[in-house]
Amino acid sequence: MSLCARKTARFLGTFVRLSTTAVFPKTNNKPVLKSEVFNKRVHTIGNGETEVDMSNRLLEQWSCGVEHFGKLKMNLPFDTHVSSLNPQLYPDMNTVIIRLFYTAPEIPSGDDLHEFLSGLVKMYEIKFDTHNSMRPEEIIVDGRFKAARLPIECRCEIPLKFDLDVTCSEGTTVIQGMESDSISVKAKSCTFISTKSGSVSAESNGGDLVCQNLLQGNLNLQAKGNSNIITDRLQGTEITCSTENGNITCSSVYSSTASFTSRHGNIKLSNCHADSHVIVPEGNLTIDSFEGNLNAEVQKGSSDIFITRPEKVKVKSETGDISIRVDKTINSEFELQGRTVTVDDTLGFQEESSKGSNQQNVVKGSMNGSQAMISAETSEGCVNVKQQDWFQSLNLKFQSG
Repeated sequence: MSLCARKTARFLGTFVRLSTTAVFPKTNNKPVLKSEVFNKRVHTIGNGETEVDMSNRLLEQWSCGVEHFGKLKMNLPFDTHVSSLNPQLYPDMNTVIIRLFYTAPEIPSGDDLHEFLSGLVKMYEIKFDTHNSMRPEEIIVDGRFKAARLPIECRCEIPLKFDLDVTCSEGTTVIQGMESDSISVKAKSCTFISTKSGSVSAESNGGDLVCQNLLQGNLNLQAKGNSNIITDRLQGTEITCSTENGNITCSSVYSSTASFTSRHGNIKLSNCHADSHVIVPEGNLTIDSFEGNLNAEVQKGSSDIFITRPEKVKVKSETGDISIRVDKTINSEFELQGRTVTVDDTLGFQEESSKGSNQQNVVKGSMNGSQAMISAETSEGCVNVKQQDWFQSLNLKFQSG
């Protein structure tokens, strides 16, 4: 009996092991698919880069018929990549395909390769539970190494609308091109690529939490230890990002409410359109363009914020300086307090009151009316309000001809 046939009997439900070397007959009234040869030379990922040829590194692969909507729950020690099925190859979106690859840089060649890969298969265990359903709504996948950890990657292709619950505490998880109702990920490091979901809960511990292109949904992103959160566009009704010792760097945030917390790291938001609460006990806060309500607490660090369309903005610091940049057309009242308070003369700031006591200066005034309120207070630092227009905020650099 071949290795392929021996391993088929270990799996539950309707999961079927596919092979490039054998075709299994129909047994126990359960459908067994024909073997497929996966011979694509390269696999393209979201940023346009390519991975090495994986066609001769395949350890095992399985397939299961499912409904359009369902849930995949995985607890694996392998690096894991989950993506939606190719709609041209699977227009009915009714299949789950799981493959395991050996990803070490070097592998044997010739006749030694088959024996080498066959030996690796014996060094881990993977189980599937489909609740004995012919077309399961929930699939549970559990895996473990029997001895030492190996460089193995699990690649899953699932229906576009499938929900996900992935635990990969020792590896990297990538979620790409999904449009789920719910996604939950706990991994050493985690990357989302062009993903939409009703809700997303993600936790990284030891590696960065990265969002490429777009991550859309009600988002709860947590990075533990020294892990960073690095994102392109975040979009959703509620967005929460928190780190322990790592930084938070977001290119764009579009949300009704957003919360950003870093205990011992810096926070940088390039473009933020949200009612936001920011807490930075030890670190610096930088916002290149802000629109909405803002409540920022920066205890030991500086703040540098360009405010475009404020409603109510409050920035409070203990030891750091606060720099507020505004366009001269802004319509707002100001309450400024610090060791020194400086307002750019070109802004047309109308000072209403000024007083100093206990090494603190307090300045109140307005620009072009009182539609908004901007408050900046620092106990031991300085407050500086200066002019900047929207074009300057783009940070464009031009070279002379």
